[in-house]
Amino acid sequence: MHLHQFAGPSGGDLVSLPFRLDDLLADWHSLRLRMIRALNADFARVEWAYLVQFLDPANLTSVYADTFGPRTTTGTPTRLHLPRPRVAVWLPSNVSLLGPLTMILLSLAGCEVWIKSGSRGSNLCQSFRDWALRELPEGHLRAWLARCVRIDSFDRHDPRNAEMAAWAEVRILFGGDEAAAALDRLAHLPETTGFYFTDKVSEAWVEPSRIDQAIATDLAKVFGVYGQAGCTSPKRVLLPNGTAADATALAGLLERAWPQVWPQRVPRHVASANVLAQQWAQAQGQTARLIGDNAAVLITAPASAVVVKAHMALYLQWGGLDEIRQTQSENLQTIGHALADPADPAWLAAFSASPAVRFVPLLRMHDFGPIWDGIDWFRGLFHVRQIKVDQR
Repeated sequence: MHLHQFAGPSGGDLVSLPFRLDDLLADWHSLRLRMIRALNADFARVEWAYLVQFLDPANLTSVYADTFGPRTTTGTPTRLHLPRPRVAVWLPSNVSLLGPLTMILLSLAGCEVWIKSGSRGSNLCQSFRDWALRELPEGHLRAWLARCVRIDSFDRHDPRNAEMAAWAEVRILFGGDEAAAALDRLAHLPETTGFYFTDKVSEAWVEPSRIDQAIATDLAKVFGVYGQAGCTSPKRVLLPNGTAADATALAGLLERAWPQVWPQRVPRHVASANVLAQQWAQAQGQTARLIGDNAAVLITAPASAVVVKAHMALYLQWGGLDEIRQTQSENLQTIGHALADPADPAWLAAFSASPAVRFVPLLRMHDFGPIWDGIDWFRGLFHVRQIKVDQR
């Protein structure tokens, strides 16, 4: 085991890992350079770009800095953190990029990991692991992926769900409230812990003065990955203190950006659902336009409008900050922003008054980090032992 020291908020923190952290980070950086040059065919280009961005060395280093503080070689440690040896992860079927992102973060703790992929949809977690094993030379990361990571795909009735729950010291689930309750009822040891990330929604705030083609392209990238299925995907774009004309202008720029970001055609059932959503919105007196050969539908309406639900329907709405707050979902998780000055006290006050737990730039909406849904889950991957030193 290797000890790494961090300057914690109330004293030094020692973290014991089965590898040198710098060596593991170097392995991820090596793989990232290969990813920049080659695309795994199972991933859309935007998905692959998110992974490349996520593997930026500064981003991975920040996981430990955000959890334990900056690295240090001075001071007297007061706590020792030991990785919990076994972590089980249940992934949803509709947001498969979560698998690779979660697996990357779990590698930083060196735990043994058992991942249940969704029984429907693509298994990007398995695909990314297989690709990495082909591309990586011998080293800490390759050894961890080969020996410590198990990935299975099965449905919610499979007995392996109970096996995973009984096996794990940490249970991580992404899914609905019912799925979380069902998992928590499965037999598990009392000293183990669970982190259940359940039904959430997100929205984006775009200041009217920031509306341009680049912002529209960013929105297309962020929304198109998951549509309304992802908890971090915006179900609506709010234009604070904006107008119907602002929403119409943004819709036009999004329509222009979509074919460049998402050139592929969508399945027929998705296109059909979008046509239905357009007609449904128009029946509500709202303005709706299909874009990208029926790949998505954009609906412009005031913030207080009744929202039509459809997988690839994106609302562009306007209103004052008070109106925006009054129409926010109580299970709001992320606000993605494109604001002239996000640190302005007015925006921060509006965020603090909202149910949201994340306030991030648009392109960071899908970033999965050590704190999620307001839960410091990465710290929960470790047992904590106190260190007392006699200073006489």
